[in-house]
Amino acid sequence: MRRAYGPQSKGVNREQAEQLAGQREGEIKDLKQLEQDMQNAVRDLMATERKTSTKLREALSDMQQAELPRDMQRNADWIRAEWAITRSCPNPRSRRA
Repeated sequence: MRRAYGPQSKGVNREQAEQLAGQREGEIKDLKQLEQDMQNAVRDLMATERKTSTKLREALSDMQQAELPRDMQRNADWIRAEWAITRSCPNPRSRRA
């Protein structure tokens, strides 16, 4: 968000913050669907492609251990909270000193 709306910009408005957070939540939904599709693929490949199935299961396990959806939700929440803090504080940079 800082990259897109750096010090020279006027910042983001509530609508833009909600849009960014909504995009993150859409990505979470897509990731959960990907995990489900991977689980289905692991089951489908188990009988015919054991090696492929094992590698896919390991990749899925790595994704789940990384807890990506939780971190992505935290980012969406942060975007909303950052917008609220920025709007409630006359000089947001002074709060972080």
